[in-house]
Amino acid sequence: MKLKFNPSSLKTYIKPAPHIMQFQETASKFAREKVLPAAPKIDSLDLYDRGIMSEAGQLGFFGIAYGEEAGGLGLGIYPWTRVVAEISKASASVGLNMNVQGCLAARAIEVFGSEAQKQKFLAPLLSADKIGAFGLTESGSGSDAFSLSSYVVDKGTHLELHGGKNFITQATEMDVLAVFARMGQGGPLTGFLLEVTPENRGDIIVRKEEKLGMHGTGTAQLAFDGIQIPKENIIGGVGQGKDILNAILYDGRITIAAVGEGVQAASLEASLAYAEQRTQFRKPIIEFHAIQQKLAEMKLNYDLTKLMIWHASEVRDRGDDFAVEASAAKLFSSEAAVSAALDAIQIHGGYGYINEYPTGRFLRDAKLLTIGEGTTEVQRMVIAKRLLSALRARAGVDVGEYFIYPVDVGELTALNDVHSAILMGESRAALSSGGRFKQKIGDILADLFVDYLGLGLLSRHMHTLGNVDEALLSLAERRATDRASAARAVFGRITDTLPETKVVSGMSEVLKNALKKE
Repeated sequence: MKLKFNPSSLKTYIKPAPHIMQFQETASKFAREKVLPAAPKIDSLDLYDRGIMSEAGQLGFFGIAYGEEAGGLGLGIYPWTRVVAEISKASASVGLNMNVQGCLAARAIEVFGSEAQKQKFLAPLLSADKIGAFGLTESGSGSDAFSLSSYVVDKGTHLELHGGKNFITQATEMDVLAVFARMGQGGPLTGFLLEVTPENRGDIIVRKEEKLGMHGTGTAQLAFDGIQIPKENIIGGVGQGKDILNAILYDGRITIAAVGEGVQAASLEASLAYAEQRTQFRKPIIEFHAIQQKLAEMKLNYDLTKLMIWHASEVRDRGDDFAVEASAAKLFSSEAAVSAALDAIQIHGGYGYINEYPTGRFLRDAKLLTIGEGTTEVQRMVIAKRLLSALRARAGVDVGEYFIYPVDVGELTALNDVHSAILMGESRAALSSGGRFKQKIGDILADLFVDYLGLGLLSRHMHTLGNVDEALLSLAERRATDRASAARAVFGRITDTLPETKVVSGMSEVLKNALKKE
């Protein structure tokens, strides 16, 4: 199928409220005038630009999603993602810094901090007068985030922190570190606020990390050899570390998806501009089907990313559990950002491979998005675990009944195809006792879920707003149907390998039998 790509529009399908549009326009202007000109220098010199962060703070960006009582605007997370996406389009590194500043350390204080902690730390973080960092990852704990070995010793009048942290963004510039450690060796996970001063900075920072991409983020390895923390700097209470992390890490996943959105926008716009002016065989290369196909895939992924971010933000801001939606947005956006950057390099040809053009930076920056804030593998685990847990809790319930989907399954043939594949996969998981089978099924289920959610959102906005390109919707349907067919084929092969397995027709009977065995 040939898709004539229309380069005239990069609009979103959700028309934001006027106050949100105002922030987005302000962020876009700031990104064009301040961030974009600095982006090459930030990348080539690995330069942290504190001036940009300070100006972002003065514009009120970091307080958008925070309550008025905290000195913020109380507008929810979606307007915040619009700002981060605009900044990340100019520089993903600056977007990543904004995520850490506005979504991690400060959020921990807002949700769990004491009034004294809020007065002392929160306002300076939201204004960017102080730079915040978030200390969770260690050399022995990455995806297994709760297996920390750093610990704090109670010395009576104060606490002493021992251990280390790895890959800490903004560490070279930080004034405040929200750090997580055990209260006593092997004790309960607890959050602490460590004030970083010129006097103790040299004792904390082991080395600045030299990275493939995301330059200018001040990433460093940290070590703690009995550094003192006042007792009043415990966040929440002893043993509340896991609660704090569960409350804020999914916010970070929505925000990091917005960074990926920015990379996709930059890759797509650069590719469009180049394809329209680059001539080969006496015509612009944008007229060639192979280039149009790449641009169409990039545009579809970009639109789906925006819709998934909006949907996750909506679920989050109304107070519902949004873990699956956040993981879906993060998973899809990060992988689409890498794909968009690769396609941008390919469309640019040889020029895409030299540093005079920004395409190499797009790819180097995008790759981190599949690792940081939870790897793509972890996101698939989260999605699949929730699907399978909900299924076991309510045996025989249709998949559309325990997740809030944007459209009825029957509206699109492709949605029905994916839906039936999900049901088949769940039945295989219920029948399978082998860990490797369940992992494979889980990965496929997660990808099917993301396709189902994205296609449903795209369909809804086509039906209700009437402004979705039908060619892109057809492309999304074809992609989803192909994945569903491939998934069903894999599920069938898995069934053949299961010992003494009899597939019972009808989801209720399959699941009832599986539940009886547990």
